[in-house]
Amino acid sequence: MAIDDTAYITWKDDYEIGIPEVDQQHMRLVALINDLYIAMEVGTAAETEKVLRGVLEYTGTHFAQEEIIQERHGYPGLEAHRKLHQDLLAEALDFQKRFRDGEPGVEAGLMWFLKDWLLNHIKLQDSKIAKHILAK
Repeated sequence: MAIDDTAYITWKDDYEIGIPEVDQQHMRLVALINDLYIAMEVGTAAETEKVLRGVLEYTGTHFAQEEIIQERHGYPGLEAHRKLHQDLLAEALDFQKRFRDGEPGVEAGLMWFLKDWLLNHIKLQDSKIAKHILAK
């Protein structure tokens, strides 16, 4: 993937965990978060809300698919990981509500949250899943 200096998040090979299906989904999440950043910079509130809704919908889909993979491979940390997903999605939905309510400055907090959450979740949590699966 080409490096884009204008992107909010630039995908790096070291974000890959070695499970192609999950890596592709993570790349898609990065692209969606970058789309959200652009919408916040140049779009209307309605356009931004539509992109944000897409980010959250895809995140839910990704979480469900990731949990299916964990279940299929007998990942022992599945329930704890599922709880992390639920908590992260709840916090993201709270940001969405605050955005809809017009809370001043929520955009910057939301973008920081999404970037920090995604990159740290990949490095700290999803990498554990990959180690379990790839060790088999």
